[in-house]
Amino acid sequence: MDRIVNRIITRGVPIVLVIALLVLAFPIGVGAQGMGIGVSPGVIDIEDALHGEEYRERIDIHYTGEEDTALDLTVTGEIDGWVSFYEPGTDIPIESITASAVEWTRISVKIAIPDDAPVGITSGTIFATTAPTEVESGMGVKLQAQTKVSINVVGTPILGGTVSDLSARDVETGFPVRVAFNFENTGNVVATPQVEVEIVQDGTTLGSFELADARIGRGMTQTVSAGGDFIAGEPGDYTARVTVSLGDEVLATEELPFTILPEGTLTRSGVFTALKLDVKPELGVLSKVMAGFANTGERDTNAQFIAEAYRDGKLIRTLRSEEILVPVGETHTLVSYLEVDSPGEYRIEGYINYEGKTTDSKDLSFEILPEEDEATPTSEAGPEENEEGGGVGAFLWIIIVVVVILAAGGAFFYMRRGKPSEPES
Repeated sequence: MDRIVNRIITRGVPIVLVIALLVLAFPIGVGAQGMGIGVSPGVIDIEDALHGEEYRERIDIHYTGEEDTALDLTVTGEIDGWVSFYEPGTDIPIESITASAVEWTRISVKIAIPDDAPVGITSGTIFATTAPTEVESGMGVKLQAQTKVSINVVGTPILGGTVSDLSARDVETGFPVRVAFNFENTGNVVATPQVEVEIVQDGTTLGSFELADARIGRGMTQTVSAGGDFIAGEPGDYTARVTVSLGDEVLATEELPFTILPEGTLTRSGVFTALKLDVKPELGVLSKVMAGFANTGERDTNAQFIAEAYRDGKLIRTLRSEEILVPVGETHTLVSYLEVDSPGEYRIEGYINYEGKTTDSKDLSFEILPEEDEATPTSEAGPEENEEGGGVGAFLWIIIVVVVILAAGGAFFYMRRGKPSEPES
């Protein structure tokens, strides 16, 4: 029995000592107690992706440190160059973002499939990495969360489309000449029809413009309204020579008569269709205030959203969107911005001004509650969260290592000194 014990001690003690030294050399979580980072989802899968398509995804990041931290956003793998990041609910590009302590931070991700992307599965990884944080050992620790991305690009891209109901609207002097048509995408990729327009009077070309900014998804039919920088001049009868192409194929060519009318001839009317925020309002969050305006008149019109924001019944600021031109028969969104900086009951009330005429007013209300006591933060774990750091504290690790070394050393010296042998029977 003693031989077995001595053998175990002889072989086991060096192993225990090596493990103890490794623990001392590479402390896990020492000085970084409570720090961690997680991400949801852990995997983004896009099936049946098509050339030229754009896909919007979202990533939620959970940081469990005691203070806010900056996160660098990077992409590796074959999808590098396909991915871009934006502030939630905006088109503002970002390469880094500040993550709130013990809260979820949302990032908007756009994945654009190049026209020459290889058919098949393309993969990569999105990383969110903190700045180095010095821990008690003096080392700089970076925390990193990752989301795997897999994109299956299918088939050979096929461009196809049909054009119908080409028309040129009558326009008042001083406004852009505009043509419209219905486009049906019969291919399997996003279609961007090219529009070329020449303005002719009595056989003389007065000007021209081109447009290629409409993007129509596969299987979709959309009305395309094309207006360029040709501004209607003298009243009279004119012709618009319109050519619609897709890639190298000409889909339609027509000559469309229209009339330039004296200013004030056509009626103007519009409807305030909706008022909403782009995201749930939260303290410190900049929200888009989105006002919908439908041009129901006979002429294009400039429109602007004007509003007042109240907190607890008191006026805190006025809001004004940028003035934009809304074509006949179209509905556009007028955007202004509101940052919620204090708890309270909020109300936004406004109307739309379109060249001196105004719509009926609309309002929306919401309540912002005070933040919870920071002394008792809640811990919430999202799906597929991968945390690094945290765990056993530095002090506890030291105690464990010391106990292991003392026990191993005692056993080792006990074995070396030997045990008085009993007389053989």
